[in-house]
Amino acid sequence: MSEGNGHATEVHRVGPHVLEIEPPDVAHVHYDGDVELEHFKAFDDIISAIPPPIRVYILRDARRGGFITPEARAYAAKKVDVARVAAVVTYGSSFQARTVVAMMNKAVKLINSVNSGAGAVFFDTEQQARAWISEHRVRSK
Repeated sequence: MSEGNGHATEVHRVGPHVLEIEPPDVAHVHYDGDVELEHFKAFDDIISAIPPPIRVYILRDARRGGFITPEARAYAAKKVDVARVAAVVTYGSSFQARTVVAMMNKAVKLINSVNSGAGAVFFDTEQQARAWISEHRVRSK
């Protein structure tokens, strides 16, 4: 799945998507098509099982991603514990997808009134995204 930089200890298939848990703090989502509400709920359940106080980096491979349904976006805005998210780090997404994720991030922050850390950041490659996560970990200590 990935370029070999991460070492997944758990691999979960969620519909057509794959979620890899890479200790200590990365949840690497590989999208393959549209993201439905039931997919997002499953992602949230899996990521929520990572024990507190660990703040999780959501590393998103959007190269094969599709549309995020309105129901999934609404769930993210209202139900996801953003205090547990260090950042949402996406690579390989289109301009349109970047716009949707940026809007979702703003909605989540408004609804939850929580500063979720770095928010959403975008990169062209997985290598760039992982480098940013490494740098952010150092800055956040």
